Order: sequence, then C-alpha cells, then structure tokens
Amino acid sequence: SEPWGLVINEAMASGLPILASRNGGAAEELVDEGVNGVTFDPTDMKSMLAAITTICELPQTTLAAWGRESRRILYERIPTNAFGEGMMRALQNACDDTR
Repeated sequence: SEPWGLVINEAMASGLPILASRNGGAAEELVDEGVNGVTFDPTDMKSMLAAITTICELPQTTLAAWGRESRRILYERIPTNAFGEGMMRALQNACDDTR
C-alpha cells in the first residue's frame, strides 16, 4: 500500500496522461478528470474498464495535450524547485552566519 502514489508525480513530471486509482492521495490532488487523466474505483471492475477504455479511445493529440496538462498541474501544485531554492537559502544563511 502506498498512501500517496508517487508514481503519479513521476508520470506527470514526464508529461504523461494519468490513469489512476482514486485510492491514492496523489490522484485526488493531482488528477483533474478529463484534463490530464481519468481515475477509477479500484473495487469496481466496471469503473476500471471504463477508465481504461476512455484512455485507449482517445486520439494521440488529446493524450499529448493531457500530458502537457499533467506537467503544468504538477509544477503549479507541487513546485519541485521550492526544495532546491530553500536549501540554497539555508546554505547561504549558514555561510553568512559563520563569517
């Protein structure tokens, strides 16, 4: 069990459309139905089949657009550069304090 579902972040950072179970926190926070992917109820086979069918029937242009939206949504909601910028500021402050 993985409560977040980091693979969704990784797929979105790679610019991919998302097909995900609704059970993971990442799907709830990062997948916008029909914008960058589809979700399904993992306890309902019909829900799962409908989501897979939706993805399989989409034209490549739509899949590519969903992939671009995935990348945009990820960087908008979880800015990965924030950690690096924070670390750089902390190091600069630490260096300034030792001088």
